Amino acid sequence: MSFEGVFRLDGKVVGEILNSGTLILGETAIVKGTLGVNALILNGRVEGEVNARERVEIHSKGKVYEPLWLRFLLSRMAGSLREIVKWFQNRMMKVI
Repeated sequence: MSFEGVFRLDGKVVGEILNSGTLILGETAIVKGTLGVNALILNGRVEGEVNARERVEIHSKGKVYEPLWLRFLLSRMAGSLREIVKWFQNRMMKVI
């Protein structure tokens, strides 16, 4: 799947989402596959690797179940990460 600019998803996608825009995943959104975007605003669930070139914003109902590659992370009260968070520049960051 591809899109331009800002795209909001409230459904289910199985496969890759690769784009240079901002992806907003609503509370009912489920992505099973790889995400490659500039920015991700996460209220739903991602079951796959996330590669965000600019930032990831995880809100209270947001869940990530695989590695997360990013430059900037903003967690909004109780966002859930089950795997490690990795920086682009091969630095490890522990999220508590």
